[in-house]
Amino acid sequence: MKKAKNQEDKNVIKFHLALTFFKSKDYDKAYEFLKELENTSLKSDPQRFLTKVFLAFSDLKHIEKAKAILESLMNLQKASLLATSF
Repeated sequence: MKKAKNQEDKNVIKFHLALTFFKSKDYDKAYEFLKELENTSLKSDPQRFLTKVFLAFSDLKHIEKAKAILESLMNLQKASLLATSF
């Protein structure tokens, strides 16, 4: 990550690291990297991926978090569709 020129490049690298950890079933590490991307320009993609990580934990607490994220994303999408329909 030291060679990344700007913050956006670093964020993309963190997202790919999260993907790698997820594929190797290290969900805690994947979660750590995705939490770092929570308030960035890559917001919706990491949030959708975060739901997969939460579901992979397979416990009720994480499933409820995944549900909340998905509901939030659905509400944003509905609002966007309503704004463009006028």
